[in-house]
Amino acid sequence: MRKLILLILCFPVGALPQPVSPANTAEQATVAALLSSSDPAQLAWGAELAANYQQKTFVPAIISLLDFGNADVQLCAFDALIRLNADVTEKTLARFLSNPDALEPIIVLLARDPKAHAAFLMRALDQPLSDRHWVDVNSFLAATPPPSYTARLLRDWTIKDAVLVREDGPGSGADVGYACGGVLGPPRPGFPVIPRYNIYEGPHPGATLIASGPHSIFYMRENGTGDCRVGVPRDRYRLDYLRYMARIDAQSPEGRRPSAPVIRWAGPEDYVSKASAYLTSLRVFVTNLRSQLVHAGVLTESDSLNGPSLEIEVQDRRDDRTIPLPIIDWHL
Repeated sequence: MRKLILLILCFPVGALPQPVSPANTAEQATVAALLSSSDPAQLAWGAELAANYQQKTFVPAIISLLDFGNADVQLCAFDALIRLNADVTEKTLARFLSNPDALEPIIVLLARDPKAHAAFLMRALDQPLSDRHWVDVNSFLAATPPPSYTARLLRDWTIKDAVLVREDGPGSGADVGYACGGVLGPPRPGFPVIPRYNIYEGPHPGATLIASGPHSIFYMRENGTGDCRVGVPRDRYRLDYLRYMARIDAQSPEGRRPSAPVIRWAGPEDYVSKASAYLTSLRVFVTNLRSQLVHAGVLTESDSLNGPSLEIEVQDRRDDRTIPLPIIDWHL
Protein backbone atom coordinates (compact mmCIF):
# COMPACT_ATOMS: atom_id res chain seq x y z
CA MET A 1 0.00 0.00 0.00
CA ARG A 2 2.84 2.35 0.92
CA LYS A 3 4.49 1.65 -2.45
CA LEU A 4 1.25 2.55 -4.27
CA ILE A 5 0.96 5.84 -2.40
CA LEU A 6 4.59 6.70 -3.17
CA LEU A 7 4.04 5.83 -6.83
CA ILE A 8 1.03 8.16 -7.05
CA LEU A 9 2.92 10.97 -5.34
CA CYS A 10 5.73 10.67 -7.87
CA PHE A 11 3.34 11.47 -10.76
CA PRO A 12 2.77 15.13 -11.68
CA VAL A 13 -0.88 16.03 -11.14
CA GLY A 14 -1.52 16.45 -14.86
CA ALA A 15 0.06 13.08 -15.62
CA LEU A 16 -2.32 11.06 -13.49
CA PRO A 17 -4.45 8.75 -15.62
CA GLN A 18 -7.85 10.33 -16.34
CA PRO A 19 -10.90 8.09 -16.34
CA VAL A 20 -12.72 7.84 -19.65
CA SER A 21 -16.46 8.21 -19.33
CA PRO A 22 -18.40 5.39 -21.00
CA ALA A 23 -20.98 7.97 -22.02
CA ASN A 24 -18.32 10.14 -23.65
CA THR A 25 -16.96 7.14 -25.54
CA ALA A 26 -20.44 6.27 -26.78
CA GLU A 27 -21.10 9.89 -27.82
CA GLN A 28 -17.87 10.05 -29.81
CA ALA A 29 -18.61 6.76 -31.52
CA THR A 30 -22.11 7.90 -32.48
CA VAL A 31 -20.93 11.24 -33.87
CA ALA A 32 -18.01 9.63 -35.73
CA ALA A 33 -20.32 7.11 -37.39
CA LEU A 34 -22.75 9.81 -38.49
CA LEU A 35 -20.03 12.11 -39.84
CA SER A 36 -18.50 9.26 -41.84
CA SER A 37 -21.75 8.81 -43.76
CA SER A 38 -22.42 10.21 -47.23
CA ASP A 39 -26.12 10.69 -46.51
CA PRO A 40 -27.01 14.39 -46.00
CA ALA A 41 -29.46 13.73 -43.16
CA GLN A 42 -26.91 11.59 -41.31
CA LEU A 43 -24.26 14.27 -41.69
CA ALA A 44 -26.68 16.88 -40.37
CA TRP A 45 -27.39 14.70 -37.34
CA GLY A 46 -23.66 14.24 -36.83
CA ALA A 47 -23.14 17.99 -36.62
CA GLU A 48 -26.21 18.37 -34.39
CA LEU A 49 -25.11 15.73 -31.90
CA ALA A 50 -21.50 16.93 -31.86
CA ALA A 51 -22.79 20.31 -30.72
CA ASN A 52 -25.27 18.77 -28.26
CA TYR A 53 -22.48 16.69 -26.69
CA GLN A 54 -19.92 19.51 -26.96
CA GLN A 55 -17.53 17.21 -28.77
CA LYS A 56 -14.98 19.81 -29.95
CA THR A 57 -12.69 17.16 -31.44
CA PHE A 58 -15.07 16.97 -34.39
CA VAL A 59 -14.75 20.67 -35.30
CA PRO A 60 -12.44 19.98 -38.30
CA ALA A 61 -14.89 17.40 -39.67
CA ILE A 62 -17.80 19.82 -39.24
CA ILE A 63 -15.88 22.61 -40.99
CA SER A 64 -15.41 20.24 -43.93
CA LEU A 65 -19.23 19.92 -44.14
CA LEU A 66 -19.30 23.53 -45.38
CA ASP A 67 -17.94 22.08 -48.63
CA PHE A 68 -20.74 19.52 -48.82
CA GLY A 69 -23.12 20.28 -51.67
CA ASN A 70 -26.29 20.48 -49.60
CA ALA A 71 -27.57 23.76 -48.17
CA ASP A 72 -29.27 22.10 -45.18
CA VAL A 73 -26.08 20.27 -44.20
CA GLN A 74 -24.18 23.55 -44.46
CA LEU A 75 -26.68 25.32 -42.19
CA CYS A 76 -26.43 22.51 -39.64
CA ALA A 77 -22.65 22.80 -39.81
CA PHE A 78 -22.80 26.56 -39.19
CA ASP A 79 -25.08 25.97 -36.21
CA ALA A 80 -22.74 23.36 -34.72
CA LEU A 81 -19.67 25.54 -35.22
CA ILE A 82 -21.34 28.45 -33.42
CA ARG A 83 -22.42 26.24 -30.53
CA LEU A 84 -18.95 24.69 -30.28
CA ASN A 85 -17.35 28.15 -30.22
CA ALA A 86 -15.17 27.12 -33.16
CA ASP A 87 -12.57 29.15 -35.01
CA VAL A 88 -13.31 29.16 -38.73
CA THR A 89 -10.92 30.86 -41.13
CA GLU A 90 -12.04 33.85 -43.17
CA LYS A 91 -10.92 32.01 -46.30
CA THR A 92 -13.46 29.27 -45.54
CA LEU A 93 -16.23 31.79 -44.89
CA ALA A 94 -15.47 34.12 -47.80
CA ARG A 95 -17.38 32.14 -50.41
CA PHE A 96 -20.58 32.41 -48.33
CA LEU A 97 -20.68 36.22 -48.25
CA SER A 98 -23.11 36.30 -51.18
CA ASN A 99 -25.35 33.65 -49.60
CA PRO A 100 -28.18 35.37 -47.68
CA ASP A 101 -28.89 32.23 -45.62
CA ALA A 102 -25.29 32.04 -44.42
CA LEU A 103 -24.55 35.70 -43.77
CA GLU A 104 -26.17 35.84 -40.35
CA PRO A 105 -24.36 32.73 -39.01
CA ILE A 106 -21.13 34.23 -40.34
CA ILE A 107 -21.74 37.45 -38.41
CA VAL A 108 -22.46 35.46 -35.24
CA LEU A 109 -19.29 33.41 -35.71
CA LEU A 110 -17.15 36.51 -36.19
CA ALA A 111 -18.79 38.49 -33.39
CA ARG A 112 -16.47 36.90 -30.82
CA ASP A 113 -13.60 39.06 -32.14
CA PRO A 114 -15.08 41.95 -34.15
CA LYS A 115 -11.84 43.92 -34.47
CA ALA A 116 -10.06 40.99 -36.06
CA HIS A 117 -12.79 40.45 -38.67
CA ALA A 118 -14.12 43.96 -39.39
CA ALA A 119 -12.09 44.31 -42.59
CA PHE A 120 -13.43 40.95 -43.77
CA LEU A 121 -17.02 42.16 -43.35
CA MET A 122 -16.19 45.27 -45.36
CA ARG A 123 -16.21 42.95 -48.35
CA ALA A 124 -19.79 42.02 -47.55
CA LEU A 125 -20.79 45.59 -48.38
CA ASP A 126 -19.79 44.86 -51.98
CA GLN A 127 -22.57 42.27 -52.16
CA PRO A 128 -26.19 43.12 -53.12
CA LEU A 129 -27.45 42.95 -49.53
CA SER A 130 -31.08 43.04 -48.44
CA ASP A 131 -32.03 45.91 -46.13
CA ARG A 132 -31.83 43.82 -42.97
CA HIS A 133 -28.46 42.29 -43.93
CA TRP A 134 -27.17 45.74 -44.81
CA VAL A 135 -28.09 46.92 -41.30
CA ASP A 136 -26.52 43.81 -39.77
CA VAL A 137 -23.18 44.38 -41.47
CA ASN A 138 -23.07 48.14 -40.91
CA SER A 139 -24.04 47.92 -37.25
CA PHE A 140 -21.29 45.36 -36.75
CA LEU A 141 -18.73 47.56 -38.54
CA ALA A 142 -19.75 50.82 -36.85
CA ALA A 143 -19.09 49.24 -33.45
CA THR A 144 -15.41 48.62 -34.32
CA PRO A 145 -14.74 50.45 -37.60
CA PRO A 146 -11.71 49.52 -39.72
CA PRO A 147 -9.81 52.51 -41.19
CA SER A 148 -11.63 52.59 -44.53
CA TYR A 149 -15.16 52.13 -43.20
CA THR A 150 -15.97 55.72 -42.22
CA ALA A 151 -14.66 57.06 -45.52
CA ARG A 152 -16.84 54.63 -47.43
CA LEU A 153 -19.91 55.48 -45.36
CA LEU A 154 -19.39 59.21 -45.90
CA ARG A 155 -18.83 58.70 -49.63
CA ASP A 156 -21.96 56.55 -50.02
CA TRP A 157 -24.17 58.93 -48.04
CA THR A 158 -26.56 61.14 -50.00
CA ILE A 159 -28.56 63.89 -48.34
CA LYS A 160 -31.90 63.81 -50.09
CA ASP A 161 -34.59 66.32 -49.28
CA ALA A 162 -37.40 68.31 -50.82
CA VAL A 163 -37.91 72.05 -50.50
CA LEU A 164 -41.59 72.86 -50.87
CA VAL A 165 -42.67 76.26 -52.15
CA ARG A 166 -46.33 76.94 -51.66
CA GLU A 167 -48.87 79.55 -50.83
CA ASP A 168 -50.35 77.80 -47.79
CA GLY A 169 -49.26 75.50 -44.92
CA PRO A 170 -46.60 72.74 -44.78
CA GLY A 171 -46.79 69.02 -45.52
CA SER A 172 -44.93 66.14 -43.90
CA GLY A 173 -43.44 62.67 -44.50
CA ALA A 174 -42.11 59.74 -42.50
CA ASP A 175 -39.47 57.03 -42.75
CA VAL A 176 -40.18 53.38 -42.11
CA GLY A 177 -37.69 50.98 -40.55
CA TYR A 178 -37.79 47.19 -40.42
CA ALA A 179 -38.83 44.57 -37.94
CA CYS A 180 -38.35 40.82 -37.83
CA GLY A 181 -40.13 37.96 -36.16
CA GLY A 182 -39.43 34.23 -36.11
CA VAL A 183 -41.55 32.08 -38.40
CA LEU A 184 -41.40 28.31 -38.06
CA GLY A 185 -40.04 26.70 -41.21
CA PRO A 186 -41.21 23.35 -42.61
CA PRO A 187 -39.36 20.30 -41.22
CA ARG A 188 -36.88 18.47 -43.49
CA PRO A 189 -37.68 14.74 -43.62
CA GLY A 190 -34.98 12.78 -41.79
CA PHE A 191 -33.10 15.93 -40.69
CA PRO A 192 -32.86 17.47 -37.26
CA VAL A 193 -34.68 20.78 -36.84
CA ILE A 194 -32.48 23.26 -38.68
CA PRO A 195 -32.22 26.45 -36.63
CA ARG A 196 -31.72 29.90 -38.07
CA TYR A 197 -29.66 32.67 -36.59
CA ASN A 198 -31.98 35.63 -36.93
CA ILE A 199 -30.48 39.05 -36.28
CA TYR A 200 -32.75 41.75 -34.94
CA GLU A 201 -32.36 45.49 -34.83
CA GLY A 202 -32.93 46.58 -31.25
CA PRO A 203 -33.64 44.47 -28.14
CA HIS A 204 -35.59 41.27 -28.66
CA PRO A 205 -36.75 38.85 -25.94
CA GLY A 206 -34.14 36.16 -25.38
CA ALA A 207 -31.71 37.55 -27.96
CA THR A 208 -27.97 38.14 -27.46
CA LEU A 209 -26.31 41.49 -28.18
CA ILE A 210 -23.75 41.45 -31.01
CA ALA A 211 -23.02 45.15 -31.49
CA SER A 212 -24.21 48.26 -29.68
CA GLY A 213 -24.76 51.61 -31.33
CA PRO A 214 -27.55 53.67 -32.87
CA HIS A 215 -28.97 50.51 -34.46
CA SER A 216 -27.86 47.80 -32.04
CA ILE A 217 -28.13 44.26 -33.33
CA PHE A 218 -29.02 41.11 -31.42
CA TYR A 219 -29.10 37.51 -32.56
CA MET A 220 -31.33 34.65 -31.60
CA ARG A 221 -31.20 30.96 -32.49
CA GLU A 222 -34.69 30.09 -33.68
CA ASN A 223 -36.46 27.26 -35.47
CA GLY A 224 -37.36 29.33 -38.47
CA THR A 225 -36.30 32.23 -40.65
CA GLY A 226 -37.00 35.79 -39.68
CA ASP A 227 -40.00 37.40 -41.32
CA CYS A 228 -38.89 40.94 -42.14
CA ARG A 229 -40.79 43.90 -43.44
CA VAL A 230 -38.17 45.91 -45.29
CA GLY A 231 -37.95 49.60 -46.02
CA VAL A 232 -34.81 50.82 -44.27
CA PRO A 233 -33.90 54.44 -45.13
CA ARG A 234 -30.21 53.71 -45.74
CA ASP A 235 -29.06 57.31 -46.00
CA ARG A 236 -30.69 58.14 -42.68
CA TYR A 237 -28.97 55.13 -41.13
CA ARG A 238 -25.63 56.20 -42.65
CA LEU A 239 -25.99 59.51 -40.85
CA ASP A 240 -26.81 57.68 -37.62
CA TYR A 241 -23.65 55.57 -37.90
CA LEU A 242 -21.50 58.61 -38.74
CA ARG A 243 -22.83 60.57 -35.76
CA TYR A 244 -22.21 57.56 -33.52
CA MET A 245 -18.59 57.22 -34.63
CA ALA A 246 -18.12 61.00 -34.31
CA ARG A 247 -19.52 60.77 -30.77
CA ILE A 248 -22.22 63.34 -31.55
CA ASP A 249 -25.54 63.11 -29.74
CA ALA A 250 -28.28 62.95 -32.36
CA GLN A 251 -30.57 64.93 -30.05
CA SER A 252 -28.11 67.77 -29.50
CA PRO A 253 -28.29 70.98 -31.59
CA GLU A 254 -25.10 70.02 -33.46
CA GLY A 255 -26.39 66.51 -34.05
CA ARG A 256 -29.69 67.36 -35.69
CA ARG A 257 -29.56 67.60 -39.46
CA PRO A 258 -31.34 70.74 -40.71
CA SER A 259 -34.74 69.97 -42.17
CA ALA A 260 -35.74 71.24 -45.58
CA PRO A 261 -38.02 74.22 -45.22
CA VAL A 262 -41.53 74.64 -46.49
CA ILE A 263 -41.27 78.12 -47.96
CA ARG A 264 -44.36 80.23 -48.11
CA TRP A 265 -44.01 82.28 -51.27
CA ALA A 266 -43.38 85.96 -50.60
CA GLY A 267 -41.36 86.89 -53.67
CA PRO A 268 -38.01 85.93 -55.26
CA GLU A 269 -35.77 87.66 -52.71
CA ASP A 270 -37.48 86.04 -49.75
CA TYR A 271 -37.27 82.63 -51.43
CA VAL A 272 -33.53 83.02 -52.14
CA SER A 273 -32.93 84.15 -48.56
CA LYS A 274 -34.72 81.19 -47.00
CA ALA A 275 -33.37 78.58 -49.42
CA SER A 276 -29.82 79.91 -49.01
CA ALA A 277 -30.14 79.89 -45.23
CA TYR A 278 -31.12 76.22 -45.38
CA LEU A 279 -28.20 75.40 -47.68
CA THR A 280 -25.77 77.23 -45.38
CA SER A 281 -27.08 75.34 -42.35
CA LEU A 282 -26.53 72.04 -44.20
CA ARG A 283 -22.96 73.02 -45.05
CA VAL A 284 -22.23 73.94 -41.44
CA PHE A 285 -23.72 70.64 -40.23
CA VAL A 286 -21.69 68.52 -42.67
CA THR A 287 -18.46 70.46 -42.00
CA ASN A 288 -18.85 69.95 -38.26
CA LEU A 289 -19.60 66.23 -38.71
CA ARG A 290 -16.52 65.76 -40.89
CA SER A 291 -14.39 67.60 -38.34
CA GLN A 292 -15.67 65.50 -35.46
CA LEU A 293 -15.01 62.26 -37.37
CA VAL A 294 -11.43 63.34 -37.99
CA HIS A 295 -11.08 64.34 -34.34
CA ALA A 296 -12.41 60.93 -33.27
CA GLY A 297 -9.66 59.28 -35.30
CA VAL A 298 -11.96 57.35 -37.64
CA LEU A 299 -11.50 59.55 -40.74
CA THR A 300 -8.52 61.23 -42.38
CA GLU A 301 -8.50 64.87 -43.48
CA SER A 302 -8.18 63.88 -47.14
CA ASP A 303 -11.07 61.39 -46.98
CA SER A 304 -13.30 63.93 -45.22
CA LEU A 305 -13.74 65.85 -48.47
CA ASN A 306 -15.22 62.90 -50.35
CA GLY A 307 -18.88 63.03 -49.48
CA PRO A 308 -21.70 63.29 -48.90
CA SER A 309 -23.68 64.05 -52.04
CA LEU A 310 -26.58 66.47 -51.99
CA GLU A 311 -29.84 65.97 -53.88
CA ILE A 312 -32.42 68.67 -53.25
CA GLU A 313 -35.70 68.56 -55.10
CA VAL A 314 -37.57 71.85 -55.27
CA GLN A 315 -41.30 71.28 -55.47
CA ASP A 316 -43.16 74.30 -56.74
CA ARG A 317 -46.69 73.98 -55.35
CA ARG A 318 -47.76 77.55 -56.04
CA ASP A 319 -51.06 78.15 -57.81
CA ASP A 320 -49.66 81.22 -59.53
CA ARG A 321 -46.30 80.47 -61.20
CA THR A 322 -46.10 83.64 -63.29
CA ILE A 323 -42.86 84.54 -61.52
CA PRO A 324 -40.39 81.63 -61.88
CA LEU A 325 -38.45 80.40 -58.90
CA PRO A 326 -34.85 81.69 -58.79
CA ILE A 327 -32.18 79.06 -59.42
CA ILE A 328 -30.24 77.84 -56.36
CA ASP A 329 -26.89 76.06 -56.81
CA TRP A 330 -27.52 73.12 -54.50
CA HIS A 331 -24.11 71.74 -53.57
CA LEU A 332 -22.18 71.30 -50.33
